[in-house]
Amino acid sequence: MLKNAITSIFPVYSIDFPNVLVSRGDLPNALAPSALAAPGSLITYSWTDISGVGINKASDKAILVVFCTAMNLCIYTTGSALRSAITDTLDVSIFSGKMVETYIGFISAEGRNVANSRYTGQLTVS
Repeated sequence: MLKNAITSIFPVYSIDFPNVLVSRGDLPNALAPSALAAPGSLITYSWTDISGVGINKASDKAILVVFCTAMNLCIYTTGSALRSAITDTLDVSIFSGKMVETYIGFISAEGRNVANSRYTGQLTVS
């Protein structure tokens, strides 16, 4: 994070959220990942399944991350949906009405391989 996501000059620093990595490794991430704010304070993630490409497997698990800068608080899951599911939802009701930063990554079923996370955008939780 220090190398890629911290911007500005001392003593005023800021975080460049699209460049933050919440996971890092050699496992390929999904293609075309996205996150959308859904009614009921939910964030719905979707992605294109690339199981079988390289070391990707249908059993890889999604890592979903939502960070609220206003509250300096993060909600995440490390494996609630399989890569083959192509979608998952995260309840972020604690962030209702607030702006959040969203990320997705993947971890292999046995936990040995991890993908570099991808930034999926800034959203306002409804």
